Amino acid sequence: MNKGKDPLKNDSRRIEQYFLYLYTAFLVVISVVTFHPDPQDGYFLLNIPHLDKILHYLFYFICSLLYYRGYRSILGCFLYGTLVGFSLEIVQYFLPDRRCDLYDMLSNALGSMTFALIIYLKNLSDKTPSNK
Repeated sequence: MNKGKDPLKNDSRRIEQYFLYLYTAFLVVISVVTFHPDPQDGYFLLNIPHLDKILHYLFYFICSLLYYRGYRSILGCFLYGTLVGFSLEIVQYFLPDRRCDLYDMLSNALGSMTFALIIYLKNLSDKTPSNK
């Protein structure tokens, strides 16, 4: 029997990793399928300026959150989200009706970086003694 190892915690971590893989598959699908060939038409019938950049930011913030939940690595969550985002943008370069956008890459990286920074700062504050 494993000393000090909680099997339920390991199962929970494994489930969180599966959610990450499913979410990554979701990102792949929405990255390769053309929903709106002309971004000027608006997304999801909403006329919000730069909505696609906001969605990129949120999607990769969530991607980094799921990575962190499954693997507990701050650097890993930033690198995973950023590399997945960059890779999918490069793939879009080779697809018809899609385009590789540097600002999408930047939005992806910022979403991942924001989550990593939040966790880093939270961990720093947890380690500092409180002034009581």
